Amino acid sequence: MNEILKIVLSLSFSGSLLILVLLLCKPLFRNRISKRWQYYIWLVIIARLLLPFAPETSPVGTLFHQVDRIIVQADTAPTPRQNIAPILRDNTVIKNETAPKSGETDVAPIPQRFFSVVIQNLWLAWLVMALILIIRKITIYQDFVKYIRAGHAEVSDTAILDRLALIGEKAGIKRPVELYTNSLISSPLLLGFFRPCIVLPSTDLTLIDLDYTLLHELTHYKRCDMFYKWLVQFAICLHWFNPLVYVMGREVGRTCELACDETVIKALDPQGRRAYGDTLLNAIEAGGSYKDALASVTLNENRELLKERLGAIMKYKKKSKATIVITSLLTILLTIGAISMGAYAASEISFADNEFNHFDNPINTESIPPDSILQDFQSESYYRDFYALMTDENYEISGTIYQNINPRSLVRFEKLSDTKLTVSGNMSLVEGEIKLVYKDEAGTLVTIAEGKAETEEPVSIFYEIETSEKGEIYFEATSAICKFDLKFSNADGTSYFLTEVNPIGLTY
Repeated sequence: MNEILKIVLSLSFSGSLLILVLLLCKPLFRNRISKRWQYYIWLVIIARLLLPFAPETSPVGTLFHQVDRIIVQADTAPTPRQNIAPILRDNTVIKNETAPKSGETDVAPIPQRFFSVVIQNLWLAWLVMALILIIRKITIYQDFVKYIRAGHAEVSDTAILDRLALIGEKAGIKRPVELYTNSLISSPLLLGFFRPCIVLPSTDLTLIDLDYTLLHELTHYKRCDMFYKWLVQFAICLHWFNPLVYVMGREVGRTCELACDETVIKALDPQGRRAYGDTLLNAIEAGGSYKDALASVTLNENRELLKERLGAIMKYKKKSKATIVITSLLTILLTIGAISMGAYAASEISFADNEFNHFDNPINTESIPPDSILQDFQSESYYRDFYALMTDENYEISGTIYQNINPRSLVRFEKLSDTKLTVSGNMSLVEGEIKLVYKDEAGTLVTIAEGKAETEEPVSIFYEIETSEKGEIYFEATSAICKFDLKFSNADGTSYFLTEVNPIGLTY
């Protein structure tokens, strides 16, 4: 389940980079680009935060896989008493001469085990906190709605209702919107997703103030701002550990009101825009003090935002075609950046996290001097810097083998009889001579590749296995050090088994 947390962290990292880009560019396009674009462009970042799509290779995906690889190698480092698995030579089990004696156990230190348990269960802490925040926000919304409904009164004045219907028709609103009053709220607001209603502090307004107030709230409803606001809250709950998502939430709330104002004043002349600004000023004096930015969209949020909104209203100019082209290009560039930045790909996981391709015991990655001819290690062979990765096309294995006369199993496979399995890649000899050997279920041995350190050139490998349903591949040498990078085709019906306790000899 930690794979889920890795995905969330990578999405949060990608989203954070995009948030920083928009925040840094904010002074450049504050008064040059439409408020509508500044509002909806955040959807690109929200999509990056919520959707784990990514190209096959991406900067963030590569970064997280590298970090994952470092963690895996650290986790698989041996303890001083690590038991090396038995291997098989001439059909007899050869025990490790340095294995623990009877009664001794291979137990990691308590702090190390505690840290390992904490790391393995971090996803639970993230999930619990995310659920708590989501439930809390839903509860706040429900309490706010109950509070409003408990003190509201339905507007029955036919003249006001007729004006609401007329304004809604001109704005293209097809669904009826109910109208209420509640003297306890601080400013007009819109509530509800599927049964929307506008709540006013009072209906004691001038006709101009009433018209602009109703038009403002209906504009929020037409643009589905409530759904947008809750989408942002959901992203914040999932990425609760990231301070930048809270900054994003405030920016979305700010640009939401600016974009709504821009939509309302688009068809107004300078005198009408001034009258609309007066409506905003009058709204700050009306009604009570109870408000909740999470549960509703309101006409007035705070004095600082009101000042910015009034300034934007007075400075409003219709955007030129050049501005429209520029904003379109910026949208395309940011979208391409969001996609190409990528995320951690859960389908590409290392052997340490794949329950079907794993070592039953940790691989011995004890550091051995590169110039050693393994005379001091004749009791066993070593893999070092071992790494395995499953992709959509291949099962990739790389590392270094310190091989003596005792073969060490590399990978065992099972496949359908009519499925072709391809082994490709290369190996580079550092010292000695070595063979890469394939053994089928009948015991037939085939040398896939062999090389000598004297050649100094990497040995290219390409071999196809067609008929065998089961087999095993391993290195064979008297004394050698060899680096390898291999790919095994990932066809339907093919399974690979990477297990240190699997001896040479095909025991199925």
